[in-house]
Amino acid sequence: MAKQLFTILIALFFIVGCATVENKPHLATTTELDNYSESSKGFYKTGELKYSYLFKNGIRQGITKEYYKSGNLKAKWTYKDDKLDNDSKGYYKSGELRYLYNFTDGKRNGITKEYYKNGNLKAEWMYKDGALQ
Repeated sequence: MAKQLFTILIALFFIVGCATVENKPHLATTTELDNYSESSKGFYKTGELKYSYLFKNGIRQGITKEYYKSGNLKAKWTYKDDKLDNDSKGYYKSGELRYLYNFTDGKRNGITKEYYKNGNLKAEWMYKDGALQ
């Protein structure tokens, strides 16, 4: 419970700290999507989308994405009840897959892979309940 509260406080601090001030487009805005969900988006100073987070009842839920200034996807994570869940992917600026991490209930689980820009496998590890095997 204390960990969830801490995570929520950090998320709220981040959102409030990035709240739109004087209508500057490079700062984050929060938009109510429905009675239960919110989306938080941040922008580079030049106006390009930097990140997009989804929340439900104040808890990170669903897909979180980060972008390079070019608009290419930098990373994509899935959250369930404010914990990483499922696969998380990171990409090079040019769009090639950089890493693939798998999570269950906030802990690494399964195979973790990292790749070179040319697509060749750089490293591979196995995790079980957050512990390297």
